[in-house]
Amino acid sequence: MASKKKAAGGKAGTAKKGDEGVYVKIAEKLISSDWESVYADLDAPAKKKLFAILDKKKEILKKRKAAEKKGTGQPKGNDKRASVKEQQQGRKVNYNFGSRKLTVLRPSKGVPDKKEQKRAVEGKLKLIKAHGYSGNFDESRQNIYLSQDGKYLLYYIAAVVVVFDYAANKQTFFTKHNDDVTTICVSPNKTWCASGQKDPKDEPGKGKDLPKVYVWNYTNMKQVALMDDVCWGKISRVQWSKKTNLLYCLCGDDDQTLKAWDPKDFGPKKKVETLIKQPTMRELIYGFEINENPAAENTDEFILFGKRKFAYCYITKSGKGLAAKIKAVSVVSLKKDGDKAYNCAQFLSDGNYAVGSSSGAIYIAKGNEALAILESAHDKAVGSMLMANDKLLTAGSDRKFKTFKVGKCEKGKSTGLEQDWECSVEVKESDVVMLPRAMAYNSSEGTVFCGTKTNQIVQFEMKSEDAKVIVDGHDGQIWALATSPNETLFATGGYDNAVKVWDAKTQKCIATYEFEKDDDNPKGHQFCSGHWSNKGDMLVFGTEQSNLAVFVWRNKELKFVSVINIPPKTDDAEIEAVSYLRFNNDASLLAAAHMDSNLYIYTITKAESEAPEFEQWAPMNHIAAPTNVQFTEDSKLVKTLTRDYEIAHWSLDAAAKKGKFVTSIPDPDTTKWADDPLIAGWDTQGLYQKGWDGTDLNDATVTSDNRLIASGDDYGCVRLHNYPAIEPEACLEYHGHAEFVVGVEFLRDDSQLITCGGSDQAIFQWQVIKSKK
Repeated sequence: MASKKKAAGGKAGTAKKGDEGVYVKIAEKLISSDWESVYADLDAPAKKKLFAILDKKKEILKKRKAAEKKGTGQPKGNDKRASVKEQQQGRKVNYNFGSRKLTVLRPSKGVPDKKEQKRAVEGKLKLIKAHGYSGNFDESRQNIYLSQDGKYLLYYIAAVVVVFDYAANKQTFFTKHNDDVTTICVSPNKTWCASGQKDPKDEPGKGKDLPKVYVWNYTNMKQVALMDDVCWGKISRVQWSKKTNLLYCLCGDDDQTLKAWDPKDFGPKKKVETLIKQPTMRELIYGFEINENPAAENTDEFILFGKRKFAYCYITKSGKGLAAKIKAVSVVSLKKDGDKAYNCAQFLSDGNYAVGSSSGAIYIAKGNEALAILESAHDKAVGSMLMANDKLLTAGSDRKFKTFKVGKCEKGKSTGLEQDWECSVEVKESDVVMLPRAMAYNSSEGTVFCGTKTNQIVQFEMKSEDAKVIVDGHDGQIWALATSPNETLFATGGYDNAVKVWDAKTQKCIATYEFEKDDDNPKGHQFCSGHWSNKGDMLVFGTEQSNLAVFVWRNKELKFVSVINIPPKTDDAEIEAVSYLRFNNDASLLAAAHMDSNLYIYTITKAESEAPEFEQWAPMNHIAAPTNVQFTEDSKLVKTLTRDYEIAHWSLDAAAKKGKFVTSIPDPDTTKWADDPLIAGWDTQGLYQKGWDGTDLNDATVTSDNRLIASGDDYGCVRLHNYPAIEPEACLEYHGHAEFVVGVEFLRDDSQLITCGGSDQAIFQWQVIKSKK
C-alpha cells in the first residue's frame, strides 16, 4: 500500500484540488481488504471527496444497469472501453507471491466458489517406479542388499528405499524419510531393514528436525521402530551384527560418533535406549564391516575403513551399555605411504579380513595388525568386495570382476589370495561405466548385483558372464524433463552430459545420447530445461552453458541435430543458463527463457526435415530473468514469470519476428492459453503455500482434461490439486524426493505423472488415479 499512497501525492488526506483522478484510481484499484487501512489515514475533506466520487460512480452504474434491462444500454466508444474495464475490475484478484503482490484477472466463468475450492481432490497418485541408484555420493558404499530369500534387491535413491522384485520388474517403496537416505542394512534374522538419512531441511512452521533411523519390515513396508533426532549432519552408516543382533550406527557428526541399539527394545511407540555413544575417527569413514565370529571376550568386533586409514574396533560390555576401543591399523611395513583411501572390507573364514584400496591393492589384516599386501590386485581402485561362497569376489574400477581362493596368510610374505577367475564387464547398448560402489550376491543363482558411481545397477551372471542394466539413471543432477505428445514416452536431461528417452509403460530407458567432451567443453553439457514439440518429432534441451541442443525423434530413434549458442549480452557478461523452454502449438516457434533477463523467440523452418532450422528474433528484455513461459493457443501472445515475480505479457508478430511488451492483463474470457500454466496466476494461486518465499515453487503441470494440477517444491514434495487451484490447503502431498522437485509433467494421456528431483538425481513415475465424476 505504500506505493499507492505515494502515488496519491505523499501523505494521505492532503490531496489538492484537481486530484479527482487520483481518488478515482484508488476507488478502482483497491481491493476490499485494503480499504480499512486507507480509510483510517484519510482526513475528513479527503473522505468527503472520495465518497462523492464513489456516489457518482454508483449512480452511473445504476443508470447503466437500468438501460441494459430495457435493452438500450449498449455503451459506445470510450464508454465501451470503460465498461470493459469496470467489468474486469470485479474479476481482479491480488495475492502475495514472494515479495510481490500479484494482480491477476479471473475469467467471468469457470472459477470455483469458496466451497468448490476446498472440495476433495478428484484423484490421487501412486509411486510405481523410481529410476536411479544413489551411487554418486561419498557415502555411496554398502548400499545394496538382497532379502533373505534372494527375491528382493534393496537399495535407495533420494528419500526412498526401493524393494525391487527384479525378476518381475516391480518395485515397492518405504517413503517415511523426509530427506536423502544415506544408508541401509538388513537384519540377519528377520525381514527387517534399517535406513538412515541426512539432516532434513526445516520447512516453514514445522520446527527443527534432525536425522533419524527407521527400522521397517520390507515385506509390507510397516514401521517397526524409529530412532529420532539421532545426531547432527547425517546417519553415515548402519550395520547389523549377526552374532548379537545389535544394530550399530555411525553418525555423520564431526566425531563420527558410534551408537548402538538392541532390537529387543523396538516397538512402534517405544523410545529405544542408546547402548553406546562414543567418538571414533577424525578421518572420513566410508563404512564398517562386522565380524561374525568375534573373540569370546568381546561383544562384537568390526573394521572401520575410509580416507587414508582403516581401524579395528573392539566392543565390550560396560555396565548396562557398551564401550568401544578403536585401534588404527598401520600399513607402513607393507607400503610406506599407504593408500589415499580404503574403499571396502570383508571378513574371511579364518578370522582375517581383506581391505580394498584406491590403488588397486588388497591388504590382509587380523585385528589391529596388517599382515600382507597383494599389490595390483586390480589395475585401478577396488570398489567393493564380498564372499561368493568360499571365494573372495572383488569389483574394480578397471571394469573387472575377480575371484580369489582364500588360503593361509603368511605375515609379510603372502596374502594367501590366489586369483582363479576374472571377467571384463561390458554392458551392451548402455552408457554404464563400471565404477563399483557396492555389491550383493545371490549364491543359489550365481548372480552379482553391482551398483556403480554412474547411479546404475548392473546384474551380472557369473556362469554366462552376461551383464545388463536393471536400474538406470543419470550420473548427476536432473533438471530437464519433457513428455511426448503422442506416445507414453518422456525424456530427461542431466548434468551428466546426456539426454535419455524412457518408455513409461515398460519403465525402461530406450534411447541415450551422450555428448563428446573436449578441451572447449571439458564438463560436457549440463542440461537444465527441455520441451517436446506438439508434433512429437522434435526435442530441444537447454543447458547451463547457454546452449540449445536440438534433436529429432523419428522411428524410435533419438538423433542429434545441432547446438545453438546464445552468446553473452556483452563481452564482460557471465555465461548463464537457459531456464525454460516451450514450443508453441504448431511447433513453428520456440521460446527460450534465459537467465540473462531475456526471452528469446525462434522461428522454426524445415521442421519436417532431418535438420530443422532456427532463426532468432530480437531479444525481449525483462527487468529480471524469466523462469516460466506460456504461449496462447493462437501464438499471438506469450507470457513469462520472472525472478522478481512479475507476470509479463508480450504480443508476437511472427512476420516481423518481433515481440512487444503489453501493459494490460489479457482477458481470460477471450484469450486462451496453451500447454501447462505458469506457476503464478489466477488458476495456480493455490499452489503457493503459506510461509514460502517466491523461490519455493518450481513447476506445475495440468492434465489434458483440466481436472488436476500437480506441482513440485523446494522441500521434495509433490502436490496434487484440483484445477484450477485456488485454495492452498486443498491438496494431497506426496513425498519421496529429497531435493528441489524441479520438473513435473503429466503424460499426455494422463496415465502417469513424471517428476525429477534435481540434486537428488531421481526420476519418479506416479500412476494417476482419477476419481469418477
